Amino acid sequence: ESPPLHHLDLGNNKITSEGVTTIAQAVSKNQYLKRLFIGENDIGIEGIKSLAMLLSVNMRLTQLYLNSINIHDEGVTLLAKALVNNKALYLINLGDNHITDIGAKQIAESLAINSRLTKIYLQYNLVCFEGENALIEAALTKKYNIQLNFMWNHHLKEDKSKFTKKCKNQIIEILKRQFKKKKK
Repeated sequence: ESPPLHHLDLGNNKITSEGVTTIAQAVSKNQYLKRLFIGENDIGIEGIKSLAMLLSVNMRLTQLYLNSINIHDEGVTLLAKALVNNKALYLINLGDNHITDIGAKQIAESLAINSRLTKIYLQYNLVCFEGENALIEAALTKKYNIQLNFMWNHHLKEDKSKFTKKCKNQIIEILKRQFKKKKK
């Protein structure tokens, strides 16, 4: 008998929405799979619907990598709704998906309710200060540390000096809040 499958990497395999639907159906029945990587495929909105359904029924999957699948805010909104009640997933990678502040705010709303999600990767997207602030505020409501990755997001509406000053002030505020939490 084969050992159970714990990690499945299907990245960059030209998987479409039909393929993701089949994968999501199989994973929903799997009792062992913990990490699923479907990044770098063009799975479309129908594929995202299947993954959102998976997140609402599978309570074993702990890591989901969906980077570079071109889902935009519409797809993130579907995933965010599914994340509200998911009690297993602690890491989601949504890097390089053309996500804006709208999608980041949806994730922030889920994060405020979700009790397990601790790592959110949103690098290489179009998230600006509004989305980042929403996520930071949601993270600060938690009693545990949340890891947020906004590296290389495009702050298209901000000039560089204003961006640097805002970032510096945000970091100082976050550190102050975390220090106050630890003192309690």
